[in-house]
Amino acid sequence: MNRLKELADEFKLSSYDFQKEMNISRNIVFNIYNNRTTFDVEKLNTFCEYFQVTADYFLCKSNEGIYVNVLGHRYILSKEKFLLYREMGKITYIDKKRTLAVKSLDEIRFVNHKVPCIELIEEF
Repeated sequence: MNRLKELADEFKLSSYDFQKEMNISRNIVFNIYNNRTTFDVEKLNTFCEYFQVTADYFLCKSNEGIYVNVLGHRYILSKEKFLLYREMGKITYIDKKRTLAVKSLDEIRFVNHKVPCIELIEEF
């Protein structure tokens, strides 16, 4: 599975939705899903903005780069932490934006990765 398919599944997008919401033809999406075509920088930017991920994450060059809103701020999670927090019910979607459900910024800390990421402090 490539990242486009993975992200489309997360956001529950059909190929029709790509056409409607991103002005990208269903044929292009189908071909990208099946590794039959590449895409240009403009489409890459469109995908990254819509799915709230970095280009490195989208291109599978890194497992860090999933943007999440935390009390009005935008931070990055690793794929591992994102999947864990989603399973815990800590990830919600408000207006198609990922949100990490915390009561205060004191519940998160920064961790050193290739990019500055956050994680929940375990006692919360």
